[in-house]
Amino acid sequence: MVDGQPPGHDPGRLPRREGWRAAVALVALLAATHYDVIFLGRSLIATNYSNPLDFRPLPENYGPQFVSHDEWRSRNLLPYANVRDAGATWWQWEPSTQFLKQAIHDREWPFWDPYIAPGGTPAMSNLVPAFFFPPYLLVVLLGASVQLLNAYFLFLIWAAAFFTFLFVRRHEVGFLPALTAAAAVMLGGMVHQHLGTFIGQTAACLPFVMYMTRRFFDRPAGGRAAGVALAYAGTALASFPPVLISIFGIAAVYGAIAFWAESSTARLRTGALWLSTLALSLGLVAFYYIPALATRAATPQMDLYRNVGLETLPARNLYQIVSPTLMGGVQIYQEAPIAPEGPYIPYIGLGAVALALLARGSGSTRRRTLLFASALALAGLLLKLTGSPLVQWIGALPSLNEIHIAHYFGMPVGFLIACLAALGLHSLLEGTADVARAVAAAAAIVAIPESLWHVARGQKVFSSPAIAYWLSDWWILAGVALAIAVVIAAGAIEGEMPRLRLAAGALAAAILVGDLIYMGWYPNPKRWSIFDHPSPYIQELQRIVPNDRVFSYGAPNANLSSACRLFIMDSLMAFNPPRSHRLYHRYANAPMAVFMRAPGELPPEPVLDRANVAAVSLNRAFTGILRAAEARGYNATYDDGYVAIFTRRTLPRFLFSSEYRVVSADAAIEEIAKEPSSEIVLEQDPGVPSAPNDPADPKVEVESYRRNSATVVVDAPRPGLLYASEAFFDGWTAIVNGNPATILPANYAFRAVAVPAGRARVEFRYWPPGLTRGLVVTGVSVVLVWALAFGVRLRREVRPASAPRTMSAVP
Repeated sequence: MVDGQPPGHDPGRLPRREGWRAAVALVALLAATHYDVIFLGRSLIATNYSNPLDFRPLPENYGPQFVSHDEWRSRNLLPYANVRDAGATWWQWEPSTQFLKQAIHDREWPFWDPYIAPGGTPAMSNLVPAFFFPPYLLVVLLGASVQLLNAYFLFLIWAAAFFTFLFVRRHEVGFLPALTAAAAVMLGGMVHQHLGTFIGQTAACLPFVMYMTRRFFDRPAGGRAAGVALAYAGTALASFPPVLISIFGIAAVYGAIAFWAESSTARLRTGALWLSTLALSLGLVAFYYIPALATRAATPQMDLYRNVGLETLPARNLYQIVSPTLMGGVQIYQEAPIAPEGPYIPYIGLGAVALALLARGSGSTRRRTLLFASALALAGLLLKLTGSPLVQWIGALPSLNEIHIAHYFGMPVGFLIACLAALGLHSLLEGTADVARAVAAAAAIVAIPESLWHVARGQKVFSSPAIAYWLSDWWILAGVALAIAVVIAAGAIEGEMPRLRLAAGALAAAILVGDLIYMGWYPNPKRWSIFDHPSPYIQELQRIVPNDRVFSYGAPNANLSSACRLFIMDSLMAFNPPRSHRLYHRYANAPMAVFMRAPGELPPEPVLDRANVAAVSLNRAFTGILRAAEARGYNATYDDGYVAIFTRRTLPRFLFSSEYRVVSADAAIEEIAKEPSSEIVLEQDPGVPSAPNDPADPKVEVESYRRNSATVVVDAPRPGLLYASEAFFDGWTAIVNGNPATILPANYAFRAVAVPAGRARVEFRYWPPGLTRGLVVTGVSVVLVWALAFGVRLRREVRPASAPRTMSAVP
């Protein structure tokens, strides 16, 4: 026994009935706020709001029962969800879901994506797809239907709220305050403003990480440590690094404070176990992140992100914590009274802020831990976001200086305020809220709308044609401020009257929830799968160029081609083969430095030939590309008034050639724009003689073409080169007639291997660099986690030496 408790005792464990009550209450709240999704066939999927394949509001783009975009326009709302960076979801995450689904159906794990960039790009190690996040992977394995995806998004909202309740309640905070914090997280912008996005998927993991951390410090034993390692590793696979860094940073702050404040007996053992847990969690995801680090090292163009970690948030944007519209949060209004400027912070509402100002940790070690950890993490985040010299140096650290800290580290702010709000509501219900402090907090809350009015005047909001929308939101905010101020002041003043305290606390919670419901409301569209019902021009491209590449301008956008099995030149992956990246920017004149999208011009004909471009597909609004295609005499194949498709003769994807010349790499990128296209531009001697090509040379037979491999056969009339318009990049190997062969950079960005005269069978295979090493580290870590959970028995259970836990009298 330790401190009078039996071995295995968990001082933070809650009665099971409490968990059920909270779970049911949160399901009821979810059903009330998203009844249209649950019962009326509406959807949270971003491509159901606006179809990125064809944005026009036509039935064929949104289904036979589509909701007219007038439903949004009549309210001055944008016809897509009020999410941050909807394009990243349209063009990156949703296509990656379909890409993974198709790969699994084809019984192949998609390490490589051949459908985007000039010749393909790494898929798994680009991180955004999150192929290994357990809940998401399960959804994909089950088919990732529209109905299932909507259920998954609702589950993420509920899970974030439920684990918030469990986390807060384990700190001896009352049931109602813990449930209020959970409701705030459910309805706040951290997850609600990012529904259906990979950002929201990652952010929803924060409460789970904090809950598992709390469980460990409640009873730091081997089994708990193994559970935390698995939880951290699973969360890391959610895969959006900026949000993950903020999540684990907060968990580290919390763990350090909990360790210092609560671990008095066996402190050395607890600390060693905690550090072992962190190391094992890293080891478990080594198979995923070591290849990602290797890919990053091989993509020097990512240096363009250097020092973005020093970007800051305008101080006035802190008002976005209490409203998503009044100080230009994410794009919501079509005609915005105040346009979004710079990074933003998801809202959590005035009710939560007001209650957070009452937070106290007296009477309980765990409550003090929650107070100090939440307040310290919140202060650190806000200081970094606004560029305080005290913490601004963090953005200059290696790796962190390539992270958009100002854009994403505001995500957890709402969760931390919700935790403090639970402590404030607890003190109000308990009767320990200081009257003077409550009155001061009430005055500060009332002052927020007043100060916002003056800030808006300086921003010339009142001259906006859309001022009526701003005023409507401001009056709601002012009403909430006045109501919550009166309630918290009255609740503190009447501290000796339990019933009045309870009434005040319940009313404060109701105001908080009602305010958040108002801020998060948004009309939802009908369910429809754009990938099961592709636009007509997509079907036409699939028919006319099923195996050749397309030069695209917005039709389709990258990375939608991955979901449609079309090969295009664009890429919205962060890590692209550097030679492909340089080629695209050199000849397509694209404005986006890191990505490969929105070309400014058509590349020269020899470049298109060498890249196997057989079609040009573009939105007709981009008249410059359209006129260039017409001027070159391309064959106009399709035109529906929205998208035009032109076809052109090109070289095959794989070809035999003995005609080459050797130049430097810098010269090669210039030489590929010159005729003849069939001449291969190399950068080293291939070991076979150069000879003119013969028109009678045989075609290359494609025996197999898959995501991670390709096998071709050629009957070479003489020694020469097997050319492939596939990207030259680390991880690809070649085998010629069963023997390893050297892959040469050819035509600057593509590949070639030397083949002898006669029949040659060439196999290309891709295995991500670092994956073997990562699998070894992960395998060892799995064994160690198993040993920690089942094979290692501590001599005694270690329990923090805090006061014996008693169930709070607060409801």
